[in-house]
Amino acid sequence: MLGFYYDSELGGLEKNIDEAQKWYEKSALQGYGEAMNALGNIYLDEDTHLYDAEKAIYWYEKAIERGWFEGYLSLGECYKDGIGVEQDYQQAYDLYMKALNIVNDEDRGFVYYTIGQLFYETEQYTEALSYLLKVDEIGDEYLDLHFIIGKCYFHGLGTDVNYQEAVKYFNKACKCGCSEAYHYLGTCYLNGYGVAKDENFANECFRKCQDMEGA
Repeated sequence: MLGFYYDSELGGLEKNIDEAQKWYEKSALQGYGEAMNALGNIYLDEDTHLYDAEKAIYWYEKAIERGWFEGYLSLGECYKDGIGVEQDYQQAYDLYMKALNIVNDEDRGFVYYTIGQLFYETEQYTEALSYLLKVDEIGDEYLDLHFIIGKCYFHGLGTDVNYQEAVKYFNKACKCGCSEAYHYLGTCYLNGYGVAKDENFANECFRKCQDMEGA
């Protein structure tokens, strides 16, 4: 879709939200579910002059009618955050599960991640950890995936406290560029949580966290 190139600055094209909207709409009107969902995303971007939550929801619902799994996720996000609709976590969950029922194996990890995030935000930590670990098993990586898993083990959220597992996942999160993970990892090394105490390495982690957050 040409709209994707204007939206993502690919193929040597400069980002142009109006051109992206135009080409997404052309594809959407031809019945492409992916374009319908992308058009909804355009309208849901509050940083542009095209923001219109009502139109976004309209196109997400159209994407769902075409059987596009991301339409369920996008509309679910609206219900989760109360954007254009009344906030309804149960409705968000139901939509995410419908996406899970139709998604292909390649994108299944993203749906697991989305469901895990919903459970984590609603403090249903056992369920959150279960879904996030599924993502880890698949091998997908997202910026805060391993960090959230690490926090669950560090604080005993949905599981017993396990500092060794926490350190393992904080290390993974650091490799993904998560600044907060460096702070937690430094705390583990400073106090000997799951590792041998190492004040020098702990301070390196704290400095790395500060440098990343100050960048």
